[in-house]
Amino acid sequence: CRRIVRSLDGIDKISANHFKKPAGGCTHAGSLEVTMAVKLLLFGQMKELTGNAELIFGQVPDTDQLKKELISSFPQLEKLPFLIAVDKELIQTNTPITDGQELALLPPYSGG
Repeated sequence: CRRIVRSLDGIDKISANHFKKPAGGCTHAGSLEVTMAVKLLLFGQMKELTGNAELIFGQVPDTDQLKKELISSFPQLEKLPFLIAVDKELIQTNTPITDGQELALLPPYSGG
């Protein structure tokens, strides 16, 4: 268990192309306790700026924290407007994130 945790230690934002779930640590029984991993799909300019179609985040409780971590990892996103969808529904306010939800980062769009 300790060897696995060491190999995953510090991984909290990784490309989905190199998918590994972040680990929380070893339990007292010696088994590995895996924490929540959230997959974020990126489209359009967001995909181009990050160089990824998908990112994996560990332990992100809500969309406000997700935005903070995104901007911390990709500062160029701070000046760009974008929308977040949770389970294919655009959100306008801070929304809790639970394990297994589908999230997407979308550039603004127009049209009719």
